[in-house]
Amino acid sequence: MKLVQQIAFALLVVLLAFMQTNQTKVRTRLQVLEDKEAIRALIVDYGRYVDDRNWDAFANLFASDGGTWNGGMGIATGRDAIRKMMVDTIAADNKNAAGTGMSNVHLLSNESISVSGDSATALSKWVFVMTGEDKGPDPTFVGRYQDSFIRENGEWKFKERIVHGDISKPVNLPGLNNN
Repeated sequence: MKLVQQIAFALLVVLLAFMQTNQTKVRTRLQVLEDKEAIRALIVDYGRYVDDRNWDAFANLFASDGGTWNGGMGIATGRDAIRKMMVDTIAADNKNAAGTGMSNVHLLSNESISVSGDSATALSKWVFVMTGEDKGPDPTFVGRYQDSFIRENGEWKFKERIVHGDISKPVNLPGLNNN
């Protein structure tokens, strides 16, 4: 009888250790999924704030200790510099984007996100749609984002966003380098 109790106790210890290990794995996997969803929300907020010309909210998407934006209008590091570059190169009102009389919207997709603790990377695609001469939607630019992120005070922020313009129509927008 004592041997049966010892075996039962050993099995119980093994089962409890397995359950605890499994719970840790589930918690870790859940955290990664939550992190990826928070990063997706950050990516969507980026497009929304550009389209809304909300430069204060836009700049606050970047890390407070030197977040960097790198794209067709130049490179800016730090929230103040990012805000200034956007104000100086893109109109303040989406109803008259960059003085063209055309409004715009960002379409974002194909996120591939990798999380490692308090840092992450992502690749995603974007389409910049403007109002065409016929007043209909005109996909003017197509590209990809190459991002690195950092968790700052419990929130994900862009550490660096590199904007690659892969395909563009010939369009003259002030401040944009469409080579």
